[in-house]
Amino acid sequence: MTLPDCSSMPDPISLVPLSASQTITEPKGGPNDSGHEKDAFISTGPVARAIAAQCALPANMECLEAIEEEPFLDQIDSGPLMDRATHLNSSLKLSARVEQLVKKEDEQVVIIHQLCSNLARAEANVDEATRSLNDILLHQADLIITKLWARFPDEDWCFVSWSDTYQDLDEVEETVAGSIALAENA
Repeated sequence: MTLPDCSSMPDPISLVPLSASQTITEPKGGPNDSGHEKDAFISTGPVARAIAAQCALPANMECLEAIEEEPFLDQIDSGPLMDRATHLNSSLKLSARVEQLVKKEDEQVVIIHQLCSNLARAEANVDEATRSLNDILLHQADLIITKLWARFPDEDWCFVSWSDTYQDLDEVEETVAGSIALAENA
């Protein structure tokens, strides 16, 4: 990269105009006796240097336009660019993985809700079956006791509880069968 010769350009500090607060007033009685303030150019002072630095930019831009254009990326170390590309790839992969996990979690939440509703239905079915079975067993116990009362009206069947009926059903049936056999033989 070659820089053009900018030595022919004027010194920007020498071209800085005075600001409104830094004007030169010629004394009265001088060559121009009007007493008016005049614009002047100065080449010293911190304000002049600051203004010169600001004014120097357009002049330097002309020099910069003459510089050969080189690709900006050729001047940058490729290491940070590769690190940036790797970081972006990793970031994209992580974002995709997070999206997959969120989607999977949402699916699992839906499955859990379905399983909970299935469990509630199954529990309701078990409760209904248990009630139905209990009703059937109570009805059978009522039938057994009714049969016992019908066949043996003289006996006191009040001592038979529902639990005894369930537990001793076989014994009661054997007793009834034995009683029937004795009654027939008599």
